[in-house]
Amino acid sequence: MVKKMEELSMKKIIPVLVILCSFPVLDCCAGSSLDTLLEVGKTQGEISKVYAQETKNFQGVKKAIDSGVIKAGQAKNDIKTKFGEPVVAVQSGAREKWIYKPATSSFFEGEKISLFFNANGLLDEIKADK
Repeated sequence: MVKKMEELSMKKIIPVLVILCSFPVLDCCAGSSLDTLLEVGKTQGEISKVYAQETKNFQGVKKAIDSGVIKAGQAKNDIKTKFGEPVVAVQSGAREKWIYKPATSSFFEGEKISLFFNANGLLDEIKADK
């Protein structure tokens, strides 16, 4: 019975020790480890803000396309000023492709809108993927 209790006790203690040993807050460099954790927290907050802005830009572009506000012939700088940065801008020869997507979509699945601009920087094609 005593042996079983010791085994059970060790099963509880070992994972705690592994966690404590792998987490360097208890060593002499605790300040830098804490700084690292705080930085990770800030980074996560910044990522959340970027995702929220990404989704907001997508929704604005989608609404503007649906209502006819964004249409062929518009300058890319006008679109960027009104609706924000695309998630990605890719130059391919004389054309440029902008992709707007909500944070819940990836580049391979989910909703996204692609805007294509000609060599003069004017919108010449709109493609919406669902």
